[in-house]
Amino acid sequence: MQKPIRKRRYQEAIEQALEALKNNTFQYNANQDPNYMQYEARQRRLAKRSAEDVLSMAQTQNGGRLHSFAMQLANQQYQEGLGEMLGKRLEFIKQARDAYNSKQATQKAYVEQLQNLDYKEQTEYEKELALWQKAEQETQEQQRLLQKQKEDMAHKQAQLQLQERKFAHAQQVQEAKQTARQSGGTRRSKKPKQNSIFAFLASTIQKYGKKK
Repeated sequence: MQKPIRKRRYQEAIEQALEALKNNTFQYNANQDPNYMQYEARQRRLAKRSAEDVLSMAQTQNGGRLHSFAMQLANQQYQEGLGEMLGKRLEFIKQARDAYNSKQATQKAYVEQLQNLDYKEQTEYEKELALWQKAEQETQEQQRLLQKQKEDMAHKQAQLQLQERKFAHAQQVQEAKQTARQSGGTRRSKKPKQNSIFAFLASTIQKYGKKK
């Protein structure tokens, strides 16, 4: 069983997502917003047309002549038309901020999802590591027991060999003693035979002397 490895498949994605959250600050430029620029162009046309209508009406009522008051009224009408753009710009900024906040919330949810997956991976790794450690401990214990059995067996064999040597030595001593006893008995048994031979010769000589 191989030691498990912490894969960290989501770590890089988590770091990138967190970095994106950190660097993604809110910025809005109405001049770069095509929707706002389209609205502004249309509003300017409407304001200009409204001012032109005021001038045209004043010119018609005064026989084709324009008074300063009519000019001021037309200018006021134009400025009011442009003034509406300021409130609308605030609406565009709010929309942009809402879109930014929504995107940030989505990004945060994505980070949390990755972190949850990473946590699950870490939990699985810890379980596998615990199983591996347990298996390693069991293997080491088995090896220790096997080593002890080998040592005990070697000790018993050594004791057995020692007993065999002692037995062999005792047997050799016993055989040597037995051989020595047998050698001594043989020497003692030869002497009577020599005496009997001498006696036989003496008897024969005596008999032979009597016959003569």
